[in-house]
Amino acid sequence: MAVLRRQYVEVFPGKIHDIEECWNRMNDGDAAATDQVDWALEDMSSLRLMVHSLAGSGATFGFTEISEKARAAENSLIPLIEEDVAPSPEIRSEIEAHLSALAGVSLDPDKETAVSGSSPVEAPGVRLLYLVTEDSGDRENIIEQSRHFGYDVEVFSSLAEAYESALENHPAAVVVDLTAVVGKDSVPFPDALRQRYIPLMAVAGDGTMENRLLAVRDGASAYFLAPLNFGRFIRKLEELTAPPEEHEPFRVLVVDDEEHLARHYALILKQAGMTVRAIHDPLLVMESLHDIEPELVLMDLYMPGCTGYELAQVLRQRDSLAGVPIVFLSSESRPEKQQKAMGLGGDDFLTKPVDGAHLVSAVSSRIACARVMRGFMVRDSLTGLYNHTRIKEQLATEVFRSQRQKTSLSFAMVDLDHFKSVNDTYGHQMGDHVILSLSQMLEQRLRRSDTCGRYGGEEFAIILPDTDGKAAKGVLEGIREDFAGIVLSAKDATFSVTFSCGIATFCEDDSANDLVKRADKALYEAKEAGRNRVLLSQT
Repeated sequence: MAVLRRQYVEVFPGKIHDIEECWNRMNDGDAAATDQVDWALEDMSSLRLMVHSLAGSGATFGFTEISEKARAAENSLIPLIEEDVAPSPEIRSEIEAHLSALAGVSLDPDKETAVSGSSPVEAPGVRLLYLVTEDSGDRENIIEQSRHFGYDVEVFSSLAEAYESALENHPAAVVVDLTAVVGKDSVPFPDALRQRYIPLMAVAGDGTMENRLLAVRDGASAYFLAPLNFGRFIRKLEELTAPPEEHEPFRVLVVDDEEHLARHYALILKQAGMTVRAIHDPLLVMESLHDIEPELVLMDLYMPGCTGYELAQVLRQRDSLAGVPIVFLSSESRPEKQQKAMGLGGDDFLTKPVDGAHLVSAVSSRIACARVMRGFMVRDSLTGLYNHTRIKEQLATEVFRSQRQKTSLSFAMVDLDHFKSVNDTYGHQMGDHVILSLSQMLEQRLRRSDTCGRYGGEEFAIILPDTDGKAAKGVLEGIREDFAGIVLSAKDATFSVTFSCGIATFCEDDSANDLVKRADKALYEAKEAGRNRVLLSQT
């Protein structure tokens, strides 16, 4: 930030020189005459862009006086441009006074500035779970089932004890059985735990509004009914406890003709963990789309060669960008102009200068909502994994990468054994629970670079890049053994479920369909051989 601020101070005299040169051309000889209106208005538009840029950038770098004086000059120019009239002598004197005041601003690069980015707190990846409950039969079941998902459970009899210990030992989460604490233990959830990404999760025997309000007021981030649906519980637990660095970074494209301003905004967003590409020529946007595949475009409204209005319409013409949020960032404060921008494809409008925390919040919330909406289109509604179409597309992409880079690739097909009998015996709701439990275990145990999808019904597909057959078989064998150890309860009975798996490895000139066929064949052979096993396809 300090470097960008100093660079801004260094280029400021050059910007003032360009403004003065443009103004002098407009007042040179006959150029100011009313019969030269078109020529004069063309230069006035250029002049307006220059002062508009300073109006937005000055305060961003801590120089509010620049923004104030530049905005005053811009406000004098806007009516002339919009009404297609040349300035009168009085208006020219007014504009000249504003420009002189702007040129007279003294900049101190070492002066303190309030501009700052954001630095999220990182949480360590611990696998300890705190459970606050009474001595009940469910307690041992929760402890045993959590173990299969990689969590060690420590039991407490009161919230106060659990919170005190959590501050020292940093568990992944605190789970509270509301029946054990209602009327007995009303200790508020400490802010220190929330700041360390330790969530509070409530479990209750019913879903009454009273209990739900109690949970919210105590600081709970999730609410579950007993007996626990472990698939959904673990899925939510993983979501709440994932540290910031494990989330896929938000991807942002910044478009602003003011180079230092674009770099400034890019730096703020990068400090918040985002992947950012900043460009200064709006005519180069289409080329940049392939480099970053943005999830949000942050752009100025007034730029030379292409306005933000025009650029938003161009972007909206591409089907692949139809759902990508466009946020305008401009010193334009007139409601009618902001509404016009929103009507031409914009999703939000931020007025320069914008606080760093506000910018990060606005960008993050927009991308997060867009990801949720996009997830509905490419993910299975029950498991949250990629659906059949998306997993096949991803496999084709990985095959192409392996062909180009000469890297290994494995593809696995997983199918639950005797799943029809589970539905027939325990009902389809329990069948969904089994599917969800397996999907969660796969997500938990696979690498971030791996891709898992629900291929259909009780069948799953797994893509393991940079993995040979032997390594892939080892991974799936470990998951198979742990999944078989999960004990499920339904209709006063307990049972376990196993799965079979077939694996195919990439060979030169293989297509995605070739891998699917070989993995499916290996899966069939695993079923025929007695189920509950992993077989590697023989190529």
